[in-house]
Amino acid sequence: MLYYLGKNRNSFYLERESTSKKWLILLTIATILMFTNYILIFFSIVPYYPSGSFTFSFLMILLAVWALRKPFLFKKHKSRYINSPLNDVKITEYFNELSKLMEKDKLYMDPELTLTKLSLVIGISSKQLSQIINQVKNQNYSQYIASHRVEEAKRMLTDKKYKDYKIAAIAYESGFNNISTFNSAFKRFRNTTAIQFRQSLTT
Repeated sequence: MLYYLGKNRNSFYLERESTSKKWLILLTIATILMFTNYILIFFSIVPYYPSGSFTFSFLMILLAVWALRKPFLFKKHKSRYINSPLNDVKITEYFNELSKLMEKDKLYMDPELTLTKLSLVIGISSKQLSQIINQVKNQNYSQYIASHRVEEAKRMLTDKKYKDYKIAAIAYESGFNNISTFNSAFKRFRNTTAIQFRQSLTT
C-alpha cells in the first residue's frame, strides 16, 4: 500500500506511512477493546446488552469516520500505472532531477513550459513524467507547476526589491501567462489572495 522511495521519500509518502500506522494502531486498539468487552461479557462481569452492541457500534463509527477523513488509505495509487516501466528507484531518480530543474534552474518561470517540453529536458516521455508527478506529489502537471509559480510569487511579494511591482507584474514574472490563472492558483495554494497576502506583510 505504501511506496518506499529510498532515502529521499517525499512528504506525501511520509504522510501516507504515518497515517497508515495510526490507522493500524487504531484498528488494533478497537479489536482489543471489543475482545476485552466480550471477555467481560463471558464472565458475566458486564451485561451483553447494551455493552456489546454499544461498544461494537461506537468503534465501527469511529473507524468509519477516520476512513472517510483519510480516503487515500484505500486507494490503489499504483493500479493505473501497472504497466509502467518505471520502478520506485527510477521514480526517485527522475523526481530528484525534476526538483533540481525547479529549484535551481526555475524552469517553471517559463510561461510557455509544457509537459512535453519538460519531459524532453529530463529525457523521459510526457506520460512517464505525468506519472512521476502524480505518484510523488499527488498532483497533475499543471498543479505541480502552478505550486512552484505561486511560491515564486510569494517570494517576490516578500522581497522589498519588488515592493513597487503590481500584482499582475508579479504574476507574469513568476511564470503565469494570465492574471486570472494566477489569482486562482494563489488562492488555492495560499488560502488567500495575492493582494491580501501583500497587505498582511505591512500590518
